[in-house]
Amino acid sequence: MLTAQLVRSLSREGAQVEIIPTAELDVFQDKFFQGAISLLYRPDHLEELSRLCRSSRLPLVSINCDFDGYPAVCSDDRQGIGLAIDFLAERGHREFAFIGKSLPTASQENRQRFFCEHLAEHGFPPGLVLRIPDAEHMIESVLKLLRRTVTAVIVTHEDYGLAVSYALALAGKRVPDDLSLIAYESAGISRFCLPAQTTIRQDFEQLANGAIELLHSDAGEGRRLLLPYTLIERDSVGRPPL
Repeated sequence: MLTAQLVRSLSREGAQVEIIPTAELDVFQDKFFQGAISLLYRPDHLEELSRLCRSSRLPLVSINCDFDGYPAVCSDDRQGIGLAIDFLAERGHREFAFIGKSLPTASQENRQRFFCEHLAEHGFPPGLVLRIPDAEHMIESVLKLLRRTVTAVIVTHEDYGLAVSYALALAGKRVPDDLSLIAYESAGISRFCLPAQTTIRQDFEQLANGAIELLHSDAGEGRRLLLPYTLIERDSVGRPPL
């Protein structure tokens, strides 16, 4: 979704765009580029890209990952997680679970940290944290969740909202009667789940436009744009069961 939006935004600027897989980063040595926008998250890939850009004196902007002092545009994960917890707390929830992906990304690490911090700030009990490698392990993980007195789940990876909903249905649990759920918005999926999922949404268009702005502005090292999430209220949140 973000890649497609980035291509659209760059094309509107009249730019020619080449999407380079991580296995082909060495093309920087053979082709002429005027700038690079990174969607990478693995440290080894980022270090290689940084080395290539520095050797070519190529401006580099990162999206959703602060790296090596380069300018970055990021969704504000602290604000987004807070938005979800506040929305659930206003409806009486006190027992929370966090479901994320077991990737070593800055976004996933930040989302987990801010989840724990926001619960502590509210004076709520420590939440259950589940980091899951892929959707194939979702049913097993949801069964672990159901052994706890959790009333609300925040799903912090865009690909997992549907899988969590499916696993809960297999376990005989109804959303939101038995468990409330807030997911990260997945375009074309979240609103068609049964029930339609309340989500927090990154603004991919603003992320793309912000990255292009930083690239054009010759931004100094360490400049960072933070963009807010939006909460989309649908049907997957209710009050805790009695």
